Amino acid sequence: FRCTHKKNDHITAEEKKVYLQSYQASLSCIERYKVYISIVEEFKADCDRSLQWCHSPQVVQELTDQIKELDTYKAEYQKVIEDKTKVCDHVISSIFSMPEERDQALLSYRYIDGMTWEQIADHMLYAMTHIHRLHNRALEHLEL
Repeated sequence: FRCTHKKNDHITAEEKKVYLQSYQASLSCIERYKVYISIVEEFKADCDRSLQWCHSPQVVQELTDQIKELDTYKAEYQKVIEDKTKVCDHVISSIFSMPEERDQALLSYRYIDGMTWEQIADHMLYAMTHIHRLHNRALEHLEL
């Protein structure tokens, strides 16, 4: 999710929710790409081991090409992780730049920690209906 609105444009509550939800989606993506990187590193290690005993120039060239390709994949995956980390950082920054600590806590519990509405209500010692009102108010105060 990228915020493409200009500062004076009105961003709806639904758009703000999508933006905040991008935190959890980005975290999942980061974890997935970390797994991809570990798989690439395993394949690369296998290629490196094969190069040590291989004497065929053709096979050496093929393995060298595979290693280069694996390095390219790893760099692409690291770029995705960097981009998704920036999304997470921006969401956190947006939440914690809000002036009201209660708004920060509520949005953080919901969108960073992934708590349910019931858990948030219990944790903040409010009724569920009040939590929903506070959430709507926090969304109004959230600036992107």
